[in-house]
Amino acid sequence: MTAKRKLKRNKEAQDLVFEIGTEELPASYFDCVYSTQESSAAVLRSHGLLFENVVLLVTPRRIVYWIRGLAPFQETKEECVKGP
Repeated sequence: MTAKRKLKRNKEAQDLVFEIGTEELPASYFDCVYSTQESSAAVLRSHGLLFENVVLLVTPRRIVYWIRGLAPFQETKEECVKGP
């Protein structure tokens, strides 16, 4: 079952917004900021978070990560850890 199918079944999924205030960013830096969109989505997936997509909005004084359809819980993960 894909993450999108799981999200459609979960009616509690909501949007999450991170707004980061910055000093005046030159327009030439916007491409560098936009390049973080895919890596931020990959980090969320690596931590077992289910979501629809990540939208990145950039202005000279703000960077906004809008995570749409974020599930209220992580995927269940089972680990086997050997100990003493």
